[in-house]
Amino acid sequence: MSHECWLIRHGESVANAGERTPDPASIPLTALGWQQAYGLIERLPKPHRVIVSPYLRTQQTAEPLLNHYPELQAEVWPIHEFTYLSPALCRDTNQADRQPMVDEYWQRCDPDYRHGPDAESFRMLIERVQAAMQQLQALDGISCVFAHSQIIRTMLWLQTQTITTLDQAVMRRWHTDGGSRVVDNAECIRLLWE
Repeated sequence: MSHECWLIRHGESVANAGERTPDPASIPLTALGWQQAYGLIERLPKPHRVIVSPYLRTQQTAEPLLNHYPELQAEVWPIHEFTYLSPALCRDTNQADRQPMVDEYWQRCDPDYRHGPDAESFRMLIERVQAAMQQLQALDGISCVFAHSQIIRTMLWLQTQTITTLDQAVMRRWHTDGGSRVVDNAECIRLLWE
C-alpha cells in the first residue's frame, strides 16, 4: 500500500494581496488566485480524493480540479491555517496592521499561549497537524490536499523532527526552520509513503 500525497497551497488570496479581511475563514481568492487554481488541473495527477480545509480559499482553489473530475467530492479536514492571532481582535485588518501582534506572539514564544479564546496555541497546531498526518499516512492511492502555508510547512517540518517535549525551544526551532521554507501560492509538494 502506498500513498502519493500532493500538498497544495491555496492560490493567491485577497489577504496575500494586502487587503483587509473580516476573518481568516472567509478570505476569497483574487483573480490571480483563480488563474493559479485553474492551472493546477494540468500540474496534478488525477487523485482518488481531494481534501480541503474549512477555509474558503482552499475550497475555491480545489474547485477547478473538482469540476474537472466531477466524480470526486471534497473532504473537509481540520487543516485550516494556524490561527495564532485572535480573529475577533484582528477583524478588518491587513498584514501590516497585524505585524505588531505577530512580533509580540513570537517574542513571547509560549507553546500554550492563546492570543484570545478564538485563537489556537502552538501546541494545538502541532497536535492538529500530527493528527492529520496520521490520517494521511493511513491512506492509499493519490490525494490532493489543499491547505495553507503554515500547515504545509508544519507537515514538512514534522517529518524531520522527533518531538518528545513541546517547549519553547521546539517552538522557536519551528519558527526559525519553518520561516526559512517559503511555500508559494499554488505550490505543489509531493510526498510519498510506502
